[in-house]
Amino acid sequence: MLKIIRFSRALFLFLVTASDIMTTGIFTLAVALFSPNKGKIIYDWVRGWGGRGLKRYGITIKIIGEENWLAAKQIILLANHQSMVEALILSRFLRDDMFFVGKKTLKWIPVFGALYILSKQVLLDRFHHEKALKGMERARKRIEEGYSLFLAPEGTRSIDGKLGVIKKGFFHLAIQTKAPILPLTFINAYKIQPKHSIIINPMEALVVFDPPIDTKEWKSDEVDLRIGEIRNIYQKNLNRYGDPCQYDASSST
Repeated sequence: MLKIIRFSRALFLFLVTASDIMTTGIFTLAVALFSPNKGKIIYDWVRGWGGRGLKRYGITIKIIGEENWLAAKQIILLANHQSMVEALILSRFLRDDMFFVGKKTLKWIPVFGALYILSKQVLLDRFHHEKALKGMERARKRIEEGYSLFLAPEGTRSIDGKLGVIKKGFFHLAIQTKAPILPLTFINAYKIQPKHSIIINPMEALVVFDPPIDTKEWKSDEVDLRIGEIRNIYQKNLNRYGDPCQYDASSST
C-alpha cells in the first residue's frame, strides 16, 4: 500500500512539473521568440522553474566551494552524472554566461527542446563521430566568445553513484581553448532520483566545486593522465562525502 501511495504521489508531482514546463515554458518561448535578449529570458525561466521544482520535491542544496564557481569566468564546468534531478540542482547556480552540451534527443522534449535550441545550447550526436565533432566545434566557438560550458563527460547517468567512463571530448576542448576546468561533483543525486525512476525523494543534495585547473600547459599526449586527474578529484569527493556505494578504496581521500 505504501509503495502505491509513493508512486501515486511521484506521478502527481511529475505531471505537475511537466505541466509547469508546458504552461510557463510556452509563454516564455513566445516572449523569447520576439525578443533580442532571448538567452536571458529563457535562463530566468529556467531559474524560476528549477526553484519551484526544488520546493515541490522538498530538495535542499548544500554547496561546498561555491566561491570557486562564482569567481570563475570562461571555464569548462565538468561534472559527474548521477541523476536527471541534476537539472533542478543546476538551476540553483545557473549564470547567464553559461551554456550546455547535451545529447541530441533533448530537442524532442516538448517546449523544453525548443527553448534549449533557441537559447543556443549545443546538441551532441554521440553515435555519429563526425556529427559529434561538429557539436564540439560549436562548443569551442562559444567558449572563445567568452561563455562558460557545462559538460558531463560520462555521458550517461550512474545507477549506483559510482563513476563511469570519462570520455575524451572535454580534453580536446581544453587543449583548443586553454579554458580552465572547474570540477563539479554531485554526491548523492542518484539517491534523490534513481535512474529509470520517476520517484524523487525529499533530501539534501550535496555538490562540490573544486578550484579551477589550469589547462594552458596541457599536451595532446597526456589524455589518460589528465582524465585520471579529473577522475581522482571526483572520487576524492565521493570518498569524503558520499556513502559506501560510491566509495573507492584505491583513491586517496
